[in-house]
Amino acid sequence: MKNKLKILEVDSIGGQKQQLTKEEEMAISNFIKKAKVKNLRKTRINLKSKLVSKQVNSL
Repeated sequence: MKNKLKILEVDSIGGQKQQLTKEEEMAISNFIKKAKVKNLRKTRINLKSKLVSKQVNSL
């Protein structure tokens, strides 16, 4: 499976007529990082629960 890199023009998505400030860029970046961490935690919890249920079922 190939990974595709998508580069978004953030300034044009929201109808911005001026560039984002550094503070706005950092706020967006931090929000995305937090969302990724949260999603990763959910995935890890789901994998652990699946492994535990397989071990219980095999007994």
